[in-house]
Amino acid sequence: MAKVRATMHNGRGRNSKGFKVRHNDRDFDITHAEHINKTPERKNRYFIVEADGTVNSHPAISFETHEKRMYATLFSDSLSKQTERHIKGGHSERVRTMDQYRTASRTCPEETLLQLGTRETHADSQAFIKAVNLWCQQMQATYGTNWRLLDGALHFDESTPHCHIRAVWTAEGKDGLQVSENQALRALGIQRPNLEQPEGRHNCPKQTFTQQAREIWIAAAREYGIEIEDIPQMPGKATRTKEEYIAQKIRKEIVELTEQRDQVRTEVSQADSERTVIQDEITALKKTKGRLEAAIERIRQVLLPVQRLIEKLATYHITPDRTVLDDIIADAHAVPALDTIQSL
Repeated sequence: MAKVRATMHNGRGRNSKGFKVRHNDRDFDITHAEHINKTPERKNRYFIVEADGTVNSHPAISFETHEKRMYATLFSDSLSKQTERHIKGGHSERVRTMDQYRTASRTCPEETLLQLGTRETHADSQAFIKAVNLWCQQMQATYGTNWRLLDGALHFDESTPHCHIRAVWTAEGKDGLQVSENQALRALGIQRPNLEQPEGRHNCPKQTFTQQAREIWIAAAREYGIEIEDIPQMPGKATRTKEEYIAQKIRKEIVELTEQRDQVRTEVSQADSERTVIQDEITALKKTKGRLEAAIERIRQVLLPVQRLIEKLATYHITPDRTVLDDIIADAHAVPALDTIQSL
């Protein structure tokens, strides 16, 4: 087999949102996704990693559901403490829900794309699967205290076999376990490439980590007999034609727009259901209010003659300074009851 190039890219998405994990486990309608080969023999492989480190290679839940559950397990305590601290400090605008925490660009999972070769020439599928498994094992063994693997999807239904790996950077903070890439890298003892130069975008610990992870990926591929191209590409040399690049970009945007449309439809449906429930509750409350007002009116009608009798008894004097009502009250010890009646 000819030599192939080992590719590894990582990131969290664009703008303020992370990558959509539903693309990875195909948790969307792929009917109109032209870039996906839907034949049975192009079967993908999926796995999730539980909180205790157990790998489930046949997950019964979606990646998104799994990640929601993992974030709740790992970060609920720290996020609650952070929320309490913000509220006490008068900064309620900083309070975030767990979903906001999970999807924000700085605290969402990081996604790594692994690939061996191109559409024309790529590694054998079984060798690729073994290389991915070995890479995951070695990454967990080396960085697992602060780099927590969440899930992975090996895609064989597109033009080039590749794998999406999602992990979250964790470190202990003042509120407990939290998402923090910088603190995680610091805890792992990873430093910037050039210690003689100040830290910056092009000289930071993440560059060192990325290089180490890429070396682990190349070694994992070679472990299973895959020959890796060592000669770097010429700067600026494109691996795809401009038309291919534009077509792939358009297909990706179509997939994302389709996912967004489906999400909006789901949210609209949920909003309609919630509105119906609220309207039913309002109707029920109005009926209850009407019944209570009618009951109060009936009670007043019953008490009105009693009140008039009390007022009349207060006008009959046994002595100049004592009325019939005074005697009744003294005998019955009913001052509290009278006060209650007179207050109606």
